[in-house]
Amino acid sequence: MTFGYILLIFLTIGRGCSGSPTGMDAVDTSSPHLAVVELQGVISNDDVANAYDVNEALTDAFANSNSKAVALDINSPGGSPVQSDEIWQTMMDLRKEYPDKKLYAVIGDIGASGAYYIASAADEIYVNPSSLVGSIGVIMPS
Repeated sequence: MTFGYILLIFLTIGRGCSGSPTGMDAVDTSSPHLAVVELQGVISNDDVANAYDVNEALTDAFANSNSKAVALDINSPGGSPVQSDEIWQTMMDLRKEYPDKKLYAVIGDIGASGAYYIASAADEIYVNPSSLVGSIGVIMPS
């Protein structure tokens, strides 16, 4: 599948979860849908993209029996390694708990550093050819 195909799925089927910073607003989830969880902005305990809120949204999306798959909509330059790892670990745990439910990472403008690390926990990653993607790893001065 291509980025355009995934985008078409978003537009055609509709976003299973959308509107709030983490993508879990009051949306009708009583019929089959693609659950979309948003990861937008800097990943930090003090920002919208924090592990607690994102993990809660991911858990809700996976637990909903009508969500046929989960897409993590990423537009983030990265941020806290601790927050990023907590989200990554939750994604890995949810994939084990719900092995029949696919998890897709869809990167828009940017998926760098911790955001790319988070995306690496998905079954598949989709990006636009113009997206800025990369930079897992850091160098610590001694």
